[in-house]
Amino acid sequence: MAAPIAAAWSYLLIAGVDGLIGIQSQHVEGYPASGQVVLYAGVPTLFLLLLASAVVFSRKVRWFHDAYPFAIGLLAFALFPVLMVWGGGV
Repeated sequence: MAAPIAAAWSYLLIAGVDGLIGIQSQHVEGYPASGQVVLYAGVPTLFLLLLASAVVFSRKVRWFHDAYPFAIGLLAFALFPVLMVWGGGV
């Protein structure tokens, strides 16, 4: 259940880091901006860590087992707003 969501966040992380490297290689002053680094590298990393934590908690912590589907659904739903901002907005 978590594998497709992890694949999507991993793809966003890889694409974001590649984009940041491309921006940095152009040697334009002020780019990449801190907001770009946060959006393209920080946000996918944060959500991948949250996803990994949810998987580990669901296996190790008894009370979290019931909340696991909600947590995974929340991390999947978070893809949509990130993709809207990632793609330039609505």
